[in-house]
Amino acid sequence: MNSTRHIFLKGPSGAGKTSLLLKCIAPYRRYVGGFITQRLVNSSGETEGFSIQPLENVTESVIPYADTVQNVFIQKNTDGWKKNTDLLVNSCISLISSARRAHKKLLVLDEIGGIESDTPEFTAFLGSLLQSNVHCIGVLKMKENMNSMQEHFPIHNTLKDARSLIEEDLTEKWNCKLLSFSRENSAQIESVLSSFIRSCTGVSYAL
Repeated sequence: MNSTRHIFLKGPSGAGKTSLLLKCIAPYRRYVGGFITQRLVNSSGETEGFSIQPLENVTESVIPYADTVQNVFIQKNTDGWKKNTDLLVNSCISLISSARRAHKKLLVLDEIGGIESDTPEFTAFLGSLLQSNVHCIGVLKMKENMNSMQEHFPIHNTLKDARSLIEEDLTEKWNCKLLSFSRENSAQIESVLSSFIRSCTGVSYAL
């Protein structure tokens, strides 16, 4: 049995954290469930928003923006940037709950530590999940990335504090290994993730 119950990555925005997760999970998808945050970009590669999607629907971390994309919780429009925290929280809880009902052996949370961090419903759900007997893997938004969000809409100190508390609890309360990711150490991180996924799923070979 793996002594580490959960692993989360943190690192600069756009470094490739979600892409690496998807790569490592790919051979074991039938055993894994959860959610992925996709970056939505225009034809020039500029970010137009973010959506939350079920893992089973995702193969890429970045996709072209289109009006047909569902579950967009941050979106750029003519009046600036808009966020929909309720949509994000409800989708996170619904997708993880669905994966648990399907008896998935490993749950993906990509990402946490964003605009949902100070929502009582989400923090209670996250605490209950990470103290349960299920294994989780995912991404924690860096504090610096949270600060950069202030360019788009107000970020209050209560939200920053809530994100910091999540990071503290991950390591001190929830038996989580928090790995700092960069392009330079991606091969090392990939090896750690692959070993963890094999241990959690009980599958030692790609299917």
